Amino acid sequence: MSNSDTPLKKLVFRNPASTDGAPLKALIERCAPLEPNTTYAYVLFCTDFTSTCLLAEDEAGLVGAIVGYSPPSRPDAIFVWQIAVDGRARGAGLGSRMLSALVEGAQSRGIRYVEATVAPTNLASDGLFRRFARDNDVPLDIAPYFSEDFFGVDSHEPEHLYRIGPIAPEKHKENQ
Repeated sequence: MSNSDTPLKKLVFRNPASTDGAPLKALIERCAPLEPNTTYAYVLFCTDFTSTCLLAEDEAGLVGAIVGYSPPSRPDAIFVWQIAVDGRARGAGLGSRMLSALVEGAQSRGIRYVEATVAPTNLASDGLFRRFARDNDVPLDIAPYFSEDFFGVDSHEPEHLYRIGPIAPEKHKENQ
């Protein structure tokens, strides 16, 4: 999608291919507290949801990723399931840059909203999505979504739904 000069050398953003499933899982495993899923799940995302996922690579390999999809009932939204930034890239604004690049690339397909669920203690994700809404001068709605009861015997915090938008293409491009 784009190349950028950052503290990371020769950073490239691109949509994944099927062969990126295993490297994507390895990145997620390096990014605690993210919950890794099966390699098969990541292969499916990299195959069937390639237009709503984004990878960031530099000369040393995969350094960041967004795993997402468009919910069938809300085809004008990208639901961001996971954002991963390798430890060597943290603090350089890579998460924000990947989210902007993903949305910019998806707008030609009618994407106008970004959604995600965020646990109350996930301050990094909360800050990322609040900054994205502020930088694009669009509303951010936060509402309860999944209570801890939804997760059964797994110990898990509740998740709140963050819905950002509508994002106008011309407004988004001005903020790049």
